[in-house]
Amino acid sequence: MRPARLIAFALIAASGAALIVVLYRMASAPPIDASFAPLFQLLGRPTKAASSALTRVMPVGDIDEKRFGDAIVERFGGIKQESSKEHRYVNAVMRGLAPFAAKRFEYRVYMMEHPSPNAFALPGGIIFVTTGLLTTLRNESELAAILAHEMGHIELNHCMDSVRFELLARKIEAESLGRLADIAMSLMLRHTFSKTQENEADEYSFELLKNSSYDPYGTAIAFIRLHQASADKPYSHTSPTTSILRDYFSSHPPLQIRANAFSHRAVAWWRSHPQERRYIGAKNLSSRKSMREGPSHPDEWVSDSRHIR
Repeated sequence: MRPARLIAFALIAASGAALIVVLYRMASAPPIDASFAPLFQLLGRPTKAASSALTRVMPVGDIDEKRFGDAIVERFGGIKQESSKEHRYVNAVMRGLAPFAAKRFEYRVYMMEHPSPNAFALPGGIIFVTTGLLTTLRNESELAAILAHEMGHIELNHCMDSVRFELLARKIEAESLGRLADIAMSLMLRHTFSKTQENEADEYSFELLKNSSYDPYGTAIAFIRLHQASADKPYSHTSPTTSILRDYFSSHPPLQIRANAFSHRAVAWWRSHPQERRYIGAKNLSSRKSMREGPSHPDEWVSDSRHIR
């Protein structure tokens, strides 16, 4: 009996020690908004002053996604970029995709000055795109595919569900809307979607392109461009300026697998739609002028996927 008691005592002591270590790590962890300084540097603007609406206390369960998105824009989006050609361009492309959305709020895209090709979505129709993404992609159909992918995360509730779950898990029951926007922004910058959610967003992107004027091959080609960029320009994942960005190369399913899967599906779609004509938009991307902003280039309409290899 005595050895058994000693063993039991040792197990209890070991468990207690492990618990102490866990509690110590939790206590010494940085606050949730510790990474906001580099974010503001990337955005180039300070946090906007809170309005009376943002300071009103609101239970987490009562958050409306549209109001939440507006709060994020008001809180962080003193990012007025109307003078930016890139900003106008990506939002013009987004307006061409927005009619396919089921959620009734305005989709807004913001540019981030950064060489790494990235994009990420926030609740309420907010999408961030890096300047590096525009220099990595080669035509407008590829950009539309990436925007549609991020749009899929919002339309399929990946963003809002993950934020609400995290807030409730942290037992944040009632906060000001502005504070919830602060916390949500921090959560989403550190957040990576599951492979299932990424696959769902890929499917959403492909289906949207099929129903639009763009070439559905754009989804596969966008993944190929990103894979090539990751091979040619290995960006540091430990750099303070990139660590807060969700990286397509590290957190998403393998780009080669995704490119192959949607390449085969695009070819199959073209075989079953031989009379279709779809738009690519290489000149649009290079000139930063969307198909919606003026006469489209007739030589960029294709009737066979082989034309865009």
